[in-house]
Order: sequence, then structure tokens, then C-alpha cells
Amino acid sequence: MKPYNSLSVLLFGMVLACVILIFRMSELKDIFSFLTLTRIKPTEEGPSTKYTSETQQTRHDQLQKFCATHQNIHYTRKYDANLMYSRKQKIMYCHIPKVACSTWKKIMAYFLGLLKSPWKDVTLAELYGFDIPSFQTASNLTINQIKSNKNYYSFMFARHPYDRLFSAYRNKFLDPVNLGYLKHYGPMIISMDVNPLSHRKRSDGLYRITFEQFVKFVIKAGPDFDDHWRPQTRICHICDLKYKYLGKFETMENDANYIFKTLNESLKFPKMAEYKLKTTQILKKYYTELPKPLMTQIFEFYRNDFDAFGYDPNYFF
Repeated sequence: MKPYNSLSVLLFGMVLACVILIFRMSELKDIFSFLTLTRIKPTEEGPSTKYTSETQQTRHDQLQKFCATHQNIHYTRKYDANLMYSRKQKIMYCHIPKVACSTWKKIMAYFLGLLKSPWKDVTLAELYGFDIPSFQTASNLTINQIKSNKNYYSFMFARHPYDRLFSAYRNKFLDPVNLGYLKHYGPMIISMDVNPLSHRKRSDGLYRITFEQFVKFVIKAGPDFDDHWRPQTRICHICDLKYKYLGKFETMENDANYIFKTLNESLKFPKMAEYKLKTTQILKKYYTELPKPLMTQIFEFYRNDFDAFGYDPNYFF
């Protein structure tokens, strides 16, 4: 082979390799962009003031629009332990189960001087043993003072209803750390299923609960049966208490860090894993296997959550 032919082949190979490399980099960029979905990465300085202001305005507008047509929603429900407060920091937080509530309980305990660090691992017994003041035990005078005091900083976090419901199923029935729910509610759920072929047991003798069985149970038991899947609009008195900050599970890092900054707390929320394709695929798999009439029922069950917090019921599909 002549030298110039060898050189031509070499140059062609180098050009081809560069083209392939550029294509692969572009492809990887698209994949990573897809995996992050709608999550917003926090910068080292935290979320921008413009982003926070615009996002909060959108969320408050959405909630006000909902409350305008639901004036008397759930006012009859008494204030309870979900509404926590600290006189020292002048803060009020409404915790919703399955919306990072364990983490925020530790943060509240830290604010109250009950923990040296909010990121410390604690047992469930320790977590529930923290003496955190709540509206459940507060006097009417104290509650009214907190509600009317503009210096109190109130906040809450919501989560996509379908994501939250599946999280409850996974944590309590599919892969439970604590078998309490499986032992107590398992037989009850199975008794509602008339198909004996679907009555299967785990290696430990407890019933294996399918997602469909769980969803049917949730609907039949009603919206106030258990806080872990109770509609979020039925927990935080959202049309009665005017929250200054409306956070979301999907933007937890940005929201939490903004709250810490507002409260002059030198905390930084731990990095949370991005919403990845795997999470979306898992949710899509479980929900698309449900019968369409059941999907319609579960949408109606959480309709107020979708409307109040601006979630798209088709987001995972």
C-alpha cells in the first residue's frame, strides 16, 4: 500500500472516530436530560430568588384557585399532631406521611434542641418519642396566636398522589421493614378479594398483598382510614391555614435549602437521588396493570390533591 493511501485511511479513521464520539456524547446528554425529568438541580448557592418567587407564586395561585371553589373543605377535622410548631424559631410545619416526614421530624427536633444533628440516624421509637409541640395538644389561644402572628413562618410539602400512594404500598406491604401493617391489614385486605387464586403467602406465612388488592382496599376503606395514603388535602387544612411556603417532594432540596436560608439556619439538605427512568418505569408498570375502572376510581380518590397542588395525573404514563 502506498504511503499516501495509508495516510488517507488513517485520516479517515480519525474523522470517523471523532464523528462517533460526538454522536455518543450528544446521545448521552439526551439520556441524562431525560433521566432528570423535571427535577431542578440546586446550585451551590441554592435556588435563585427569581426561581423561588415564580415557583411559589404559581403554587400559591394554584392553591388559591382550588380553595376558591372548596371554601369549606375539611374544616370539620380537628387540628392534630401533623401540625407542628416551635415558639423559639417561630415556625409551623405540617407533616404529611410519605413526603419525607421522618426527615422533617428530625429537623424539627433539631430546631427544638432535641437532636444535635438532623441528619443523624434514629430508630422509629426515638423518632416518635420526640416531644415536638403540635396543634393536637395546644390550647385554642396558642393556635389562634400562631395563626394570626405574621412573624411565624409556615410551610408544608406535597407529593405526586400516585407516587406517594405507591410509596406507601412499597413501604408497608411490598417490601416492609416493619411487618405491623402486613400482619394487621393483610388478612383484612385479603378478605375483600373474592378471587382465591390471588391469595398467596410469603415465606414467613404472611399474605402477599398485590398492588391491585391494596388500591381496592384504600378506596373501599375511605379517605380518612390511614394518614399514609390519606389525600393530602385532608391533612394540612390548606384552605384554612395560609402557608408562607409550599414545598414539593419533587423539588425537596431547593425548597428545603431556601427555607433554611430564610430561617437563618446553616443547614444544607442532603442530596436526593434524581427521579430516574427506573422510578418512572416502576410506577408505570404497576399502574398500567390496574384495571381502567380502578384507575378512574383512584384518580377520583385523589382528584383534590391533583387540583390543589397542580399535579398531572398522566405524568408517569
